[in-house]
Amino acid sequence: MKLNTKQKIALASAFSTGIRGCRGLLGLSNVVCTRRNGLNWKLDLREGIDFSIYLLGGFELPTLRLYKKVCAAVRPRIVFDIGANIGAHTLPLAQLLQQHDGRVHAFEPTHWALSKLRTNLALNPALAPVVHAVQAMLVADSTKKVKEQIYSSWPLAGGEGLHAVHCGRLNETTGAIAITLDNYVAQNRLDTVDLIKIDVDGNEPQVLNGAMQTIRQFAPLILMEWSPHLFLDQPEVMKKMLAQLQALDYRIRHGGTGSPIIGGQSELDKLTPKEGSINILFVPARYARIFGKNGPGRCLNNDCQG
Repeated sequence: MKLNTKQKIALASAFSTGIRGCRGLLGLSNVVCTRRNGLNWKLDLREGIDFSIYLLGGFELPTLRLYKKVCAAVRPRIVFDIGANIGAHTLPLAQLLQQHDGRVHAFEPTHWALSKLRTNLALNPALAPVVHAVQAMLVADSTKKVKEQIYSSWPLAGGEGLHAVHCGRLNETTGAIAITLDNYVAQNRLDTVDLIKIDVDGNEPQVLNGAMQTIRQFAPLILMEWSPHLFLDQPEVMKKMLAQLQALDYRIRHGGTGSPIIGGQSELDKLTPKEGSINILFVPARYARIFGKNGPGRCLNNDCQG
């Protein structure tokens, strides 16, 4: 059964209410420090992403499992987590990259989420050298101002001012810079980019438009949230975004299983729950041979360069 974001929030809210109620009877707080899958976390059980980590051990578990397979095969040195939020993907990625001296650059524009990411990173001091956290919004044009507010909280107890479809809450971006990914790569003199994860709630086209030089130069794997309902008034934007990457010889895979998605935009839309989203993986030609029929496998001789 495919659930959209609102349905997932409703289900998580029911579980959260029960667990928080039991904790309350024991005099325990809604905020908990805990360890899940080898990582330490400070979590607010009233928040959707936090509660997923607390209950399930991680956020978007199929994608986390795919990361393990991809990192074993590709051994990425530089990973970008764009829309890092509280570090739900940043920390598991850092855990994987730590094994071969890789580095994660985590971008989060809201102070609220970035402070939580930094708190969680501080609870895992061994990962501190692996993660570079930046309060920034990745854009298509660095001269543009940062949006004053961005969705970065998914409260499970409801409240006023939430997004009508995905139930998110806006948070301030005070202190964030606007920068293109291309400019960031140039300023930091990076000689490779191996994996880019993008989850920015409808701003994906802007991120990609500011990253095309990097994509052409390094041909990274790109994991991205596909949310057609955010573009109902401008469907051509999604079509153009796909065309840009397919013109660079990228192929589409499922962001949980790694299995191929053949039918392009129409097939992606069929796979996506109404008013929901799925993660998809764009695979460049240089990595095509490590992706068999059922997803990524280990590279022969640990050499993935095509």
